[in-house]
Amino acid sequence: MTFTRLLGTTVLASMLALPALAADYTMRISHQWSPSLPTARLLDTFAKTVEDETGGRIDVQIFPAMQLYKADQQHAAVAQGEIEATVITDFMMGGTVPEMVVSLVPFLVRDEAKVRAYPSSEAAKILEDKLRSRLVEPIGWMVESRNVLFTSNNRPLSAPGAFQGVKIRGLTPLYDKGLAALGAMPTAMPAAEIYQALQTGIIDATVTSTSGALGRKFFEVQKYGVVAPGISFAKNVFLVNPGWWQDLPQDIRAVMTRAAGVMWTTSVEENMDPLADPAIEGLKKNGMEVTVLDDSRTAALAAVMAPPVMKAFAGMGKDAARVIDLSRAE
Repeated sequence: MTFTRLLGTTVLASMLALPALAADYTMRISHQWSPSLPTARLLDTFAKTVEDETGGRIDVQIFPAMQLYKADQQHAAVAQGEIEATVITDFMMGGTVPEMVVSLVPFLVRDEAKVRAYPSSEAAKILEDKLRSRLVEPIGWMVESRNVLFTSNNRPLSAPGAFQGVKIRGLTPLYDKGLAALGAMPTAMPAAEIYQALQTGIIDATVTSTSGALGRKFFEVQKYGVVAPGISFAKNVFLVNPGWWQDLPQDIRAVMTRAAGVMWTTSVEENMDPLADPAIEGLKKNGMEVTVLDDSRTAALAAVMAPPVMKAFAGMGKDAARVIDLSRAE
């Protein structure tokens, strides 16, 4: 091992081993979002609320932007007790709990009442039980996005026919089946490579979130942005180490549960009206021509995308069909 690597390992170990000062308990939360993004801000508020309402008995330490672990390493870090908590997008857990990728089925959960009630739904309970079998305890949910943004250069991707022959950076193998049904040519690519690939023409377009496109400055290399409201229901799940959770006093757990509930309510309100999304205005101010589709045009995209995605999802886990049915019915 080189001296640089040894030093980096030592620093990381020191960060993880630091005791809480003047606190009885420590909660280290690792996540993937940059501090300016909505999920990161929600977690900052959660930390302040928990510390204030417990009188400083718990020290909440947040490590954003994958400072400690890559996004796909955080579940294991919590399960193994290396850290106490993480927040991770539900479909990123698909390799561990296949049914978690149900959020990628286009236009599945559209009713506002169903969105608001999701944490208490039967579908959520099934997924939470499956997460517990993977050695983590889910203590809350947050809406990541109910919309997707299709960016492009040659023409706005606002109707099924516009996708024909477009080289697009996809989302996941499951979601990409829907893009292929539209006639696009999806390709997998690390997020860090997207900007250059768009700039050099390796790909023509990408599917992302409005805040992701703004933060990564896709407006510099993409002329058009098309927002499809309600076409997804991506959620972030708040996971903690079960042993650590059980060792906490009941009153502290109650404070955390209430604070997590506030994060859900806040995230729902922030994502309910796409026209109020500040990232859309940010993209427009930076020169991107942004179109927000109405319900009928979003439904036209979903009508093509959903069947192959749903068919593939149905075979992804023994409870996949049940989760689909419950998501529709609740």
